[in-house]
Amino acid sequence: MKRRVAKIVFFSTIGAVFLLTLMGFIFQDKIISSALDNIRKNIRSRITIGDASFSLIKDFPYASIRLYDVSILSTKDIARKDFRQIIKPDTLLKARALNIRLNVLDLINNKITLKQIAIKDGELNLLVDKRGKNNYQIVKKSKEGEKKEEILLKVNEVKIQRTKLRFINLNKQIALVNTVKNLKSNGRFSLNT
Repeated sequence: MKRRVAKIVFFSTIGAVFLLTLMGFIFQDKIISSALDNIRKNIRSRITIGDASFSLIKDFPYASIRLYDVSILSTKDIARKDFRQIIKPDTLLKARALNIRLNVLDLINNKITLKQIAIKDGELNLLVDKRGKNNYQIVKKSKEGEKKEEILLKVNEVKIQRTKLRFINLNKQIALVNTVKNLKSNGRFSLNT
């Protein structure tokens, strides 16, 4: 009896893993395309991505989208000339890998809830010019009276690994330049906070 139950559990587990792998493989292009379209539609900055992959197994019970060779340009809000002597202000983020962990059930319901964003081997430049304008408010805001499909964006965790972090605030004359080996921040991040 115990042996029969063990076989059923074993084959059920193998079947579930096979089914998840097959579903991930079949729907990979559609899910990646949908996620990237949503990102591009709601970001004010130009984003370029070298390659992308999707997995339902790697971060189970979450789905994960891994973006390779990601580059996000700074917004045009800042006065670039203020930074010319210090840094090239064109890039907000450049990363070899950007991993986004999603809730699988939310994917089925056409929502995007990010459980984790992980940046690996990159460069993050958070800049504030002399007038107080920054380069990192990249999410489009809906105009008054405009009906816009809101993205449910909740991020519970941000991980940064082997990334050069520059925070330069010329308005308050603050500069922080450091290489982050491993940083993990938990909280409730959203489009507004």
